[in-house]
Amino acid sequence: MTSTVWTEKVFLQFTPGTGFVSVSNTRAAFALLTTRWPVISGKAFWAAQEICLAAMDNRTSHEQARMAFIAAAQEASITID
Repeated sequence: MTSTVWTEKVFLQFTPGTGFVSVSNTRAAFALLTTRWPVISGKAFWAAQEICLAAMDNRTSHEQARMAFIAAAQEASITID
């Protein structure tokens, strides 16, 4: 499994008024999805997990994983900067 750095970081704010979390690679995104995600349901959430795993196994691009991660954050109403 690889953890190729994304071309652009994703900054998430899980709770209003708190700091942003910087996510710069697929492995970090997958870790957040599986350990800290506030909404553990939804189509985008499950798709993001699957796509992150596929990217880490070189079956899809890390950019696809990044986009799926952003979609999951939007689905969960997480603030993205």
